[in-house]
Amino acid sequence: MSLAYSAIPDTMLKEYRMRVNCLGMKEFRCIIFNEHEAITALVDRRRQQKVPLPYGTISGLTFSPQDGSFANLNIQDDYGTKIPVTISEADMAASLVKYCLERKIPMPMSAKKSIEVIKGEVTLLMTTAEYDMTKPLQPKTKTGQHHAHVASH
Repeated sequence: MSLAYSAIPDTMLKEYRMRVNCLGMKEFRCIIFNEHEAITALVDRRRQQKVPLPYGTISGLTFSPQDGSFANLNIQDDYGTKIPVTISEADMAASLVKYCLERKIPMPMSAKKSIEVIKGEVTLLMTTAEYDMTKPLQPKTKTGQHHAHVASH
């Protein structure tokens, strides 16, 4: 005789799920930016905050995670002098988040965000809080979608 899933009480399922340690599931996402996108994000945010850059031509972005900086925005003036503009990790992260929001790229606002350089490209990493897997599944509607329980008065 086999025991059908629906015959197991919710309390037993909750206890089982806790025993098998299902409280640690998280969601992880990353968005990889090429050099042009990262520079655009930085310049747009500085322009919005009215923080001017030195006059000249932007010649690139180099990553140098040292001395509290994350990267250097390389600018060359009209006389050929190179002017590195130090970019902090916080400034880079804020610029990339703003860049995504302005382009309507979906991002979990509650997620922990960090940035890393992976294979020469800056990457925005997002990790959500742990999901509580001990909660019972919501019943599905006729369309196959989960619906929320609404308390009646």
